[in-house]
Amino acid sequence: MKRVLLLSALFFILAVQVSWGQIPETISYQGVLTDTDGIAVSDGDYNLTFKLYDVDTGGTELWSEEQLVQVSKGIFNVILGSVNPLTLPFDKQYWLGIAVEGGSELEPRIKLTASAYSLNARSGGGGGGNTLDQAYDQGGAGAGRTINADAGAVNIAGPDGLTVEGNVGIGTTSPAVKLQVQKPDTPGASIDEVLRIGKSGASKGGDGAFINFDFGGYSFGQIASVVETVDQGSLRFYTRDTTPAVSERMRITTNGNVGIGTTSPAYKLDVAGTIRSSSEGFVFPDETVQTTAATGDGIDLSAEEIRANQLSLRNPTTGYSRGILNVDSSDNFNISTLGSGHLKLIAPGVDISAPAGAWVLGDLTVGDPQQNQNLYVHGNVGVGTENPQSELAVNGTVTAKEVVVTLDG
Repeated sequence: MKRVLLLSALFFILAVQVSWGQIPETISYQGVLTDTDGIAVSDGDYNLTFKLYDVDTGGTELWSEEQLVQVSKGIFNVILGSVNPLTLPFDKQYWLGIAVEGGSELEPRIKLTASAYSLNARSGGGGGGNTLDQAYDQGGAGAGRTINADAGAVNIAGPDGLTVEGNVGIGTTSPAVKLQVQKPDTPGASIDEVLRIGKSGASKGGDGAFINFDFGGYSFGQIASVVETVDQGSLRFYTRDTTPAVSERMRITTNGNVGIGTTSPAYKLDVAGTIRSSSEGFVFPDETVQTTAATGDGIDLSAEEIRANQLSLRNPTTGYSRGILNVDSSDNFNISTLGSGHLKLIAPGVDISAPAGAWVLGDLTVGDPQQNQNLYVHGNVGVGTENPQSELAVNGTVTAKEVVVTLDG
């Protein structure tokens, strides 16, 4: 049998140029089989093996497939890649080698023409459409497809947004969750901006952006950043109760005050409601720790009742101040009552009342007898009587070691 020669007429026409989205990508090839005298081989089916190399002689095959090709008057047509998909990047020169009926590869190999390099659109090397569908179609089939850009930003624009099934990674090729944003490590310790959320346009009071936590079409929580003024803003936290809408629960203002239950905190922590410490207690400015409160009904204090030199005690039921403890300019410690109330100093177990303006004393010890300390009383003193009519009125027996009476006025 005479040696078969290949007279090739190559027409590299990408299938994707005819119909975007046709996968796998293929190359249309036409050739002529003749013998050594240039006579076309007999009509029939021939087994042809096709291989691609990146060198014109020798080297290692990069792709291959075998097809049973029908030959008519020496002419045959074949679609390369219809058996084994073409997955090469086509970013450099390739050569095609052909063998007939399992024989030796025909020489020389055929250098691919330039039109085949439109396949390079798969790796962003040039050519191809500018839509995401076109970019993927030109890239070929297979998992883990990568679309690269030569330079600059890649913009994806569409009126209906972009839907992605699976995890999305920004800065990582192996995202473990639905959205994973990761910035490359930098030398030394640093706090870097990784994610930015905002709105376009100039900032204005009342403007803002928020992250919404949605479950089943209902918002269960939000974190919002709101512009208070042109250069000031607050951070707000919302949760959902039994109603469909969310309500603000906490706010951090532009000056760092934190409000829980209030939208206008006046202090570093301003709580409208009850605060509980289940352990450790509260630390005060002098570094003392208070772990328990006073027993009984306690004392109800508000900010306006605590001043630099006095403490006002308020009736929590009526809301009125009824007593004042203060230190005057002469360094005296004073106890006084307000309104119609009176002052009681009552020993344990004593239940006694008195009219307004009077003192009611139970068992009382004043001062240290060894230090000769005195008790000064302005007004009438009644012992055994609630209505003394003189400086000292005693309703009962008086026992005294010595009584001194002065009649000089």
